[in-house]
Amino acid sequence: MYCTNCGAPNTDDAAFCTTCGTALTPPANEQAPPVEQFQAAPPPPPQAYAQPAPPEGQVPYPPQDPAAYPPQAPYGYPPQAPPKKKNKGLMIGIIAGAAVLVVALVLILVLGGGGGSKGVAGKWTVVDTEGWSDYEEGLILNFKSNGQLTYEAPAGTPDDMKAIYDFMNLLKTSYKVSGDTIVLTAEFFGEKDVTEMRFSLEGDQLTLYDGSDVTVLRRAK
Repeated sequence: MYCTNCGAPNTDDAAFCTTCGTALTPPANEQAPPVEQFQAAPPPPPQAYAQPAPPEGQVPYPPQDPAAYPPQAPYGYPPQAPPKKKNKGLMIGIIAGAAVLVVALVLILVLGGGGGSKGVAGKWTVVDTEGWSDYEEGLILNFKSNGQLTYEAPAGTPDDMKAIYDFMNLLKTSYKVSGDTIVLTAEFFGEKDVTEMRFSLEGDQLTLYDGSDVTVLRRAK
């Protein structure tokens, strides 16, 4: 409390003023001044976001229009176009054409192509030789359509020559024709002997050129 005489502050239970000695008796109706209740000030109203101005000389980016962008497919997968119908007829035609082409190529390689209506395939009899030819006159060379070459001795061949031809057949000789070249491959006990010769085919006459050696054959009837 405060002294009514000098105004000095004193404790509430003090009987006399500690400054001037005046008796301290508070009036009966004296009440403590009301305590003002603290009330928090209301928060300021929210302010709208204002886009900062672009730097000088720069054109502001226009706002995006959602309608300008197509909707995305769910789960992040792009929309797929429906599968196109396959043309089965066209595929069958292509396969058939390829098969015909393969058969034609095989016939060209095996039969020898041009130079005669029947090609190289068939039986041919040796009628003339020049140089160190491997074939005797009268020997029959049978170019089979399966790519195998066999040798046949004519009638009246001596037994020693027949034995040589039989041994030649044991070699299992195969042939391939490409353009004007014929390749003979003889196999015996895993070993291979390859002979490449040029040839010409005119009507029923087949001529083989092995370096300087020449063998002339005529189609057997």
